[in-house]
Amino acid sequence: MRELRLAKRVAVVTLALAMPLGLMLTASPAGAAKAKAPVTVITKFKGTYTGNLGLLMVGAAGQSATTVTITSIHGTGPSTKLGTSTINGSVPAASAASQCTTFTAKGTVASPKGKLIVVVKASPKQSACASGTSTPTSVAVKGVATVTSGTGVYAHTTGTLTFTASFNVSSNTAGSSESDAFHATLAGTLRTKK
Repeated sequence: MRELRLAKRVAVVTLALAMPLGLMLTASPAGAAKAKAPVTVITKFKGTYTGNLGLLMVGAAGQSATTVTITSIHGTGPSTKLGTSTINGSVPAASAASQCTTFTAKGTVASPKGKLIVVVKASPKQSACASGTSTPTSVAVKGVATVTSGTGVYAHTTGTLTFTASFNVSSNTAGSSESDAFHATLAGTLRTKK
């Protein structure tokens, strides 16, 4: 009887030694937890900002500008999840020769809690339209910004934000530059992977 028990123990040890090492290391106990698939959380965002933007009129000296560059956009206001945040951005070039124009832009919405990185591509969905055909005049802006990424509370975030803004322009003379107050609102749906 002792010999039979001893033989069974030897057989078990021999089987364990014969198992491939990789199989032994990857074997999972019954009921082990499986890795969770990423979940996409959908949230609404809204931010309202006031600040200043820098304008540079471009064209032949002394003539009406043919293009305008927004060299800087800086505003502060309350926003969803970020709390008090700032928007910063720029517009490389937009037509100054027509009353309404499309444009491209890039920028950020940020606070110590996190950041959203946004881009605006030229499309029929957005425009900047002056109320008059000569300066001084007010300008109304509307469009859609694409959120390409984020950090902090908005890490792994994408989405779209519609925006509206308004400001006044004093001069359309090429070579002139000015800093103008603006008001803007951004709102939309964000998707965050967790």
